[in-house]
Amino acid sequence: MSIRPIAVLGSNRIPFARHNTFYANASNQDMMTAALDGLIERYKLQGQRMGEVAGGAVIKHSREFNLMRECVLGTSLDPATPACDLQQACAKFYGIAREDQDALALRSHQNLARAYDAGFFNDLISPYLGLNHDNNLRRDSTLEKLSKLKPAFDKVNGTLTAGNSTPFTDGA
Repeated sequence: MSIRPIAVLGSNRIPFARHNTFYANASNQDMMTAALDGLIERYKLQGQRMGEVAGGAVIKHSREFNLMRECVLGTSLDPATPACDLQQACAKFYGIAREDQDALALRSHQNLARAYDAGFFNDLISPYLGLNHDNNLRRDSTLEKLSKLKPAFDKVNGTLTAGNSTPFTDGA
């Protein structure tokens, strides 16, 4: 077998929204198709046959067994474009200290705020259902606030908190 080169030439997403807020009535297919439509529009891919479209959802319904194929068929891409589903949820057994997790969480929110303020996402996000930015950014977060939060899952030895974990979100 020969090795074939793979290239990611562009990206797009819709803003991430806290679960059951802006996208409460949108399905995984609705959100993913909106993200693909934004990508197709941005890069003028209408009618093009891509090598493959890959994507997925953390939580899928049984009726979404072929989610990405259905999403591709709902866009203006050539219907012969192949698609495959991926699925992966959290995984967090790496022995990372709570303090390091809190520090990373704080830096992540600071970096996200700076990126939005600088317009970094202007050509990477397509507005969807009235949302233009991720609504889970915590601009007012501090190490002091993060360190006071109790563990969310393992109440005795846990290190994951509501502040250093990804919030339950909807998006694509």
